Amino acid sequence: LLVVGSSFKSVQGPGLDKLMKKMAVYIEQEKKNIEAGQPAQPFPVNKKQFSKAKGPERKIVPEHQQYIDGFYTALDKYYTTTTPTERKEAFNTVVNSCITCHQHECPGPIMRIRKSLF
Repeated sequence: LLVVGSSFKSVQGPGLDKLMKKMAVYIEQEKKNIEAGQPAQPFPVNKKQFSKAKGPERKIVPEHQQYIDGFYTALDKYYTTTTPTERKEAFNTVVNSCITCHQHECPGPIMRIRKSLF
């Protein structure tokens, strides 16, 4: 299907915006799970998908991989916590890693992300 005059641009790999939406749903649900004492759910985006994701219409900065690595380091720690207090602290570290990346790449959703902190 070809749409003449469209500003839509097809990119290879998953779109970063779609991955961000999956992550937002995960973060919101995971906070509820922590509050309810439910076990951690699997993270919906693997590191390879995240690393290959394309931005909407702008180039991703080279430091983006460092932010991804930091996020997954925080996420790994989150999954190894054993107490409710450690879990909340590790969850906040995960959320703060999202904020750090967004401060440099896409500041729009920072206020929404901050609401996920304990």
